[in-house]
Order: sequence, then C-alpha cells, then structure tokens
Amino acid sequence: MGWRLARSLEVLRKQVDEKWPTRDKADDGTIGDQAHQATKSEHNPDRNGVVRAMDITNDKKVCNSRKLAEMLVASRDPRILYLISNAEILSSQTSPWKWRPYNGKNPHDRHMHISVVSDPHLYDDVRAWKLDGKPIALPPIAEEGENVDIVATVFGGDGDEQPAAYSDVEAGWPHQVGVALPMRFTGKRPTLSVWTAHGRVRGVPIVDVGPWYPSHRGPADPYWITNERPRAETDRRTNRAGIDLTPELAKLLGVDGKGLVNWAFEKGTEL
Repeated sequence: MGWRLARSLEVLRKQVDEKWPTRDKADDGTIGDQAHQATKSEHNPDRNGVVRAMDITNDKKVCNSRKLAEMLVASRDPRILYLISNAEILSSQTSPWKWRPYNGKNPHDRHMHISVVSDPHLYDDVRAWKLDGKPIALPPIAEEGENVDIVATVFGGDGDEQPAAYSDVEAGWPHQVGVALPMRFTGKRPTLSVWTAHGRVRGVPIVDVGPWYPSHRGPADPYWITNERPRAETDRRTNRAGIDLTPELAKLLGVDGKGLVNWAFEKGTEL
C-alpha cells in the first residue's frame, strides 16, 4: 500500500532540520515497523494512506527533543493530537495540554513522538509551526460550506467606476452591499453571508464577476465547488484575492482596501 506523511509533519521536520542543521537523526521515524503495524498507531497509514505520526531524535547537545516538545506545547497548535516524551504523554483532548505518566514499553527518551489529528484540513495544513514558545494563531476550520480566511479586495469605489457584469444589477451598486466572485453565474444567483471579527452581513448579493484572474475566458475559479483554496493565492500575477467587496460592504466588515473575510452561501440559495 502506498503511503505519505501528513503535510503538516513534513513542514515540522523541515523547520527542525533548518533550525538545527547538525542534529542527530538516528532515531527519527515516520511509518511504523512490523511491531507498530500490529497495533493501533498513527505511525500506520490511515484509510487515506496518510501517516500522522513522527519521531524526532533526542540530541541533547543540539536538538533536545523534550525542549522541542515544550515549544509545541506552548504553541497550543490545534494540529497536535498528542506528544510523548521522557515517559510522559500530553494530549490536546484528554486532560488537555497537561503532561501525564506514560507507561508504554518505549519511554521515548531517545526521541519525541508527535501525532496529529485526523482532520485532513488540519493534518495537511502547511502553515509554519511555532517553535518560539508563543501560542499559534491558525485560522478557524471551515464548517461545511464555509470559506474561511479568504483574501478580499474592494472594488467599484471612487476612481474604479465600472458597469456590473450582470444586467439585472442597478447602476448604483457600488454604494450598496455586494460581492464579486470569480465565476459567471447563470440564472438566479445565490446570496452570501460574509463575516469578519467586526460582524456579519447577511443577504449579500453577487453583483459582479471577479476578482480578476488571468484567463482567456475571464475570471473562472469556483473554489467553493472544488473545495480548494482560491487559485489566486498562489498566482503571482494576481493580488491573491478570492472575493471582491463593494465599498459599502467593506466598511461594514472593517476591511480597508484589502483584508481577510469568511463567507458562505445562505441556506436556501446555494448552488
């Protein structure tokens, strides 16, 4: 059976190697050996072929694995399921974030063990781990149908007057709440709920097509259908935006020119 390491752990391993380039790696490990395969362990590939556990060698002179574990504990990173180090185990779910005695055969004094949670959105989250002893600030995980931390830009304001892409949109649309999404809708368009820490605006109409995306057919990136991140986030030719806001909506959401928003189609109006 083919397997791969959870991408979040790939990132962690790379960061550890870069922070301590001369560290000993003798006890590093990912996929389990034959003994592990006979047990329930995140070292074994899950049903998706993903290994969700990794061991980092305890190099006391260069990379002390217990100190590394304490850095991860301090971060309170939601990707962590549990850690094992020096005959102790710490879980994010059972007696959360408190070390408890570990009575397994391997005391994990030659390496530190980390397992990540089973949620694919988290175990494949490739954001950098915090290894400086400070809490991490990851974006909220989307509920079904939600698009979180989407880069938003403001369009249609003074100096950016333009006709709307849809014939049924009134001429004064820049002075009303509205959004543009990078796909041309046909027929009746759904309405959105859009929110930030400043508040939530419901019943927001789609008034235009955008943000701009290089394509001979115009903007076309229905990321909410494919359940992927907006393509603009990784395309250097764009401003990384996955949604445009009218000036009026931006004002209500506290977005000044460019910022992050969350959005979802309102129930009953979805595609």
